[in-house]
Amino acid sequence: MVVLSLKAGMSVTFSNRQFGLSVYGSLDVDIDLGFFSIKRTLAGFSGEIELTAASASLAARVTVAGFSISGSYSWSWGAPPVITHQIDDVLYLNAGDVVDRYGDSDGELYG
Repeated sequence: MVVLSLKAGMSVTFSNRQFGLSVYGSLDVDIDLGFFSIKRTLAGFSGEIELTAASASLAARVTVAGFSISGSYSWSWGAPPVITHQIDDVLYLNAGDVVDRYGDSDGELYG
């Protein structure tokens, strides 16, 4: 008969695009009284970190006696991508490396 149990684990991700780390743990109580049992988590935590070439994020969560507190934060480096630009009343999409990609090299259809 186990009254208190400690559970924990982690996960690590390595790839050519990202690195990730996740951890978790809990302290549980399990009391079997014959007719009924008490199963509760006394305290627990979880957290994760993710790193990419353009950003990073951190998240954490702590639970004690049923009350949880969580938070997260994200960072990014470099300017956001420029996907459009506007000249006068015309909005241009930066959606390709070839002028004639969509069959309108003279600008008759799209300005």
